[in-house]
Amino acid sequence: MSSQEATSVVRIAIIGINGFGSVHLKQTLALAEAGYVRLIAVSDLKISEELAAQLTENGTRLYSDYKEMLATEREADLVIVSTPIHLHARMGIDVMEAGFDLLLEKPPAALIDDVDRLIEVSERTGRRCAVNFSSLPLEARSQINEWLEQGKIGDVQAVKAIGLWQRTEGYYSRTPWAGKLSIGGQPVLDGTVMNPFAHTLHMVLQLATLPALSKGAPNEPTQVQAELYRANAIEGEDTSCIRVEMSGGPSAYFYATVCANNPVVKPRVMIEGTGGTITCDYTESVTLQNGEETLRYDNPEQWPMSSNLMNFIRVLRGEEQELRSPLAKARLYMQAANGAFESASPIVTVPEDYIARHLLKDDQLSICIEGIEAEMNKAFDSRKLLSETGVPWAKPSQPFRLAGYKTFSAAVR
Repeated sequence: MSSQEATSVVRIAIIGINGFGSVHLKQTLALAEAGYVRLIAVSDLKISEELAAQLTENGTRLYSDYKEMLATEREADLVIVSTPIHLHARMGIDVMEAGFDLLLEKPPAALIDDVDRLIEVSERTGRRCAVNFSSLPLEARSQINEWLEQGKIGDVQAVKAIGLWQRTEGYYSRTPWAGKLSIGGQPVLDGTVMNPFAHTLHMVLQLATLPALSKGAPNEPTQVQAELYRANAIEGEDTSCIRVEMSGGPSAYFYATVCANNPVVKPRVMIEGTGGTITCDYTESVTLQNGEETLRYDNPEQWPMSSNLMNFIRVLRGEEQELRSPLAKARLYMQAANGAFESASPIVTVPEDYIARHLLKDDQLSICIEGIEAEMNKAFDSRKLLSETGVPWAKPSQPFRLAGYKTFSAAVR
């Protein structure tokens, strides 16, 4: 690979183009059409004949062995890894050890142990790594921090988020690792915390560590208390609530389920103060509301669905200096995510009396929890866990301290 920074078209290789990898492929091809990148190679065990013909016609080389691709495509400027969760760490390490910068799909790994290994390899090899979390632009974070410093929402009481989605049984049959705690002896921990709402938990923690909330002092998660539940016939969890205490700022709260009785509702991510709120609409906008004014920041990003990729491209071209979702900052997320399993193990099964089954118009069956929307909103508003608000099927858990936390040890089952 060339030692020089790319100055024009960034050469990209992708490992994994099925599942969410198909989204990376689509976005990379769109960016190639716009002249930002060139897709030089892809690696996957299954590539349809139609797609293979299309990629080959565009000059993209195809591989079934990603290690062969890494050994051959030495001119790549950036490698994207979008494979099942339990393969992220191993493949990410191989990419950086081979001398390439890396955009790694979220979560960066299943275990905090493996994230620390990824961080060590990144530091040792000097290869940059970003994790594909939905992340606020750096300008948006600066705007929020400025509002907080100005006291526009008073004293901050909490940073919190809620996500109420509905998933069908087909969601869990789409891939062998869906809803599993492990597969082939390798941890996966698939569920709301580690997969569909991983973006949300990551964003809550990034906001909770804004400099204005800790007056510039170190601010890290110190303790996690979580409750994890399942209504579906799966190993993992499909409903969760988490409280994360921070060393230098307000606590963070996270509420998520894929057992809602209604279609998808966009998650709310909120900084709550004594005099108002700041609400983040994921990567699209930030809105401040208090008794006197409403202020809004809109993200000018032209490629919102590939914002981390565009950010990485601009860094490679020398147009930006900082990755918006660097690997090192993903450790906060892994502390909370793994700590949730340590706190809540074992996962609690929701009793049958509180489960509803909805047959949707496409004949897909959705397993829902009766009244979960109201219960989650009540917990969100009061900043309590479900067991603390009187939910009859909820069970309390024990706090898990994060000091020196480096090894996942929960007996998940």
